[in-house]
Amino acid sequence: MVPSSFTITSTKLVYYRAINSDLFVVVVGPEKKEFRIHTKALCAASIYFNNIINSGMIESRDKTVTLGDGIDPDTFALFAQYCYMQDYVYDDKDHLEPLYLHARVYILAERLQCMGLKTASLQKASHRCFTSTPSANSSKMTETILAIYNHTHDINTGKFPVGPKDKWPDCDGVIRDGFRMLLAKYWATHLVELRKQEAIALTYQECPEFMADLILFVNPGSPPLLV
Repeated sequence: MVPSSFTITSTKLVYYRAINSDLFVVVVGPEKKEFRIHTKALCAASIYFNNIINSGMIESRDKTVTLGDGIDPDTFALFAQYCYMQDYVYDDKDHLEPLYLHARVYILAERLQCMGLKTASLQKASHRCFTSTPSANSSKMTETILAIYNHTHDINTGKFPVGPKDKWPDCDGVIRDGFRMLLAKYWATHLVELRKQEAIALTYQECPEFMADLILFVNPGSPPLLV
């Protein structure tokens, strides 16, 4: 999809405003890889970094922060892209499992409180699910499910998301995690093909929350998924 002139213009504005600010060093991963990102770009993209940069603490004075375990440099590099582009792109040759990649970006976006990136990664994951065959996503499907369910918060597991009250009166006011719903719907749609994976039993055992959501979409009369 070709970006609109408005998108291009707004991206340029963000970029030009960002480069007129100080650089902030973010240290990521066991190898301590350093990313230098302009403070205005970080603050505009992430509530987490905005709080750190404006906290007056040692990190804000030194203009350096080290992120904890669980964040890999490759995924953080996509966040760094987003800070300047309000989007992220990747090379298919380097990422053979895009759905798993989008899941990792989604998890990072939630951790860094970057709502725009969270929305973008979910949209890309949805497009991947609706335009590819199950075999194209199968090799890391189990890792994708476990990653999302182990690193996102959702207190309404096993309940339908909010919808029209006249059709689904029991779901009024129920907010669900979008990526969890996407995976449950996708697995239910392709259940016959995906259940052939040897890891499916392990997925059910390790992640009962996923099983509870999957049942929502396997049962007849399930409401449509809106992502």
